[in-house]
Amino acid sequence: MDTLEGLQGRIAGGSLPDYAAYMAAIDARRGELSPAVAALHDDIWARVQAGDLTPFKAFRRREYVETVDRMGHLPEDAPLAQRLQEEVCFTREVLDACLWLHRRGCLMVGLSDKPDEATAPSVEETARGYLPLHRTPATVIGEGIAALLGA
Repeated sequence: MDTLEGLQGRIAGGSLPDYAAYMAAIDARRGELSPAVAALHDDIWARVQAGDLTPFKAFRRREYVETVDRMGHLPEDAPLAQRLQEEVCFTREVLDACLWLHRRGCLMVGLSDKPDEATAPSVEETARGYLPLHRTPATVIGEGIAALLGA
């Protein structure tokens, strides 16, 4: 296939104006791909042609599992440095602010550009105990707002 420089040259030269053109170029050379890569290409290419805005389903499924597996998995007494290396954590002051607003009747809304495949478990993952990303417990670190304000 192309080298990085060759690919960049084709993009700069206009022969690959978008992702669909890139996928079509790969499809034209499909016979050069290993069977595993060809199968992955076929899946993604079919989704691109169908107009799927999230054609990388396997990647997004893996993204979900890898994220959830890094939320709240360490024991309570794990050192902070380890948590910061291994876990997705919430900060106490942000949580305090959200809870304060919620108790005062504010509607709390979270927005994300993540597709469903990266935020919700599959049927099989649900059966194994996985929860939607927004329902998965995570470790809360840091000091509360009261402590930060000296109250």
